[in-house]
Amino acid sequence: RGDVAQMRRLIDQLMLLAQIDADRAAQLKPVAVDLADIAAAVIARLAPIAFDRGVRIELEADAPASARGRGEAIAAALRNLIENALRVTPEGGRVTVRVTADRVIAVRDEGAGLSEARLKELVERHRRADHASKHGAGLGLAIVDRIMRAHGGTLSADEERREIRLGFPMEPASSD
Repeated sequence: RGDVAQMRRLIDQLMLLAQIDADRAAQLKPVAVDLADIAAAVIARLAPIAFDRGVRIELEADAPASARGRGEAIAAALRNLIENALRVTPEGGRVTVRVTADRVIAVRDEGAGLSEARLKELVERHRRADHASKHGAGLGLAIVDRIMRAHGGTLSADEERREIRLGFPMEPASSD
């Protein structure tokens, strides 16, 4: 079962990469999505994992924040970041997902922090961090980076704050 679950995760990740590339090639029109709603949905899905690990997971939303894009892809990117944060946060710790009015989703954990230079290394396919799951394929941050580039956004790290950030373009989102 464990091998099947690992294979399924790898297939899901590869399919997501292919779908992002196909969407870019087809030049699908992005739609307005609410970043706080996406964050709340991802947190709800991962809450049982956080609970099992003895880690609190919280959402902080400054104000409504919308961006243009594919909600499923943004959720997949955020899920990868939160899963990584849950892996590095010790039992009794906290993972905070912050959504800001300037279209940033930041994931803060209680790990050692990640420098911008190290993040750039890890976005290369099959590069793994020390805390990475032994069952993964090293695609998580490469997928996050690809999703953000497809959305015209950025993936960045703030080592001091122990945050990884998804930054979306500041263009106004229309209601499609």
